[in-house]
Amino acid sequence: MPRSTTTSDNSPLLPDDDPMAASPLLILIDGHSLAFRSYFAFAKSRQGGLRTKTGIPTSVCFGFIKSLLEVMESENPNAIAIAFDTKETTFRQQADASYKANRTETPEDFLPDVKNLQELLQGLRIPVITSPGYEADDILATLAHQAIDQGYRVKVVSGDRDL
Repeated sequence: MPRSTTTSDNSPLLPDDDPMAASPLLILIDGHSLAFRSYFAFAKSRQGGLRTKTGIPTSVCFGFIKSLLEVMESENPNAIAIAFDTKETTFRQQADASYKANRTETPEDFLPDVKNLQELLQGLRIPVITSPGYEADDILATLAHQAIDQGYRVKVVSGDRDL
């Protein structure tokens, strides 16, 4: 039975006979973008962000999982994947040394929180994808093209303005 998506007044966004209405939905998430948003949302509102009683930073994990659950509830995807940047030099940085050269330094407790998040996501069996030399944006673009070729509808979640 084809699914149709409706607006708040129950009018269909996609008619039942629209082939896209029956296509599976893949949500792709720019992990680093959402992690930074999560980190800074709590770092600004609380002195240094959220932490466990033993001092382990949790702003990224808490904010990211909260946002992820909201996306999953509102979109009800058939599949989801999350791409993260790596610390390796990217092909863009090799081609242009000024690429992202003026960025401020990453906060000290951000990367350990991201590592914990990635472990949590893997424990939940949510695909976490990285590729040395490539940014999450590049991975998401590749996955989106592959998924569309396989008949998926694709939505990308990112705060990046250049995506």
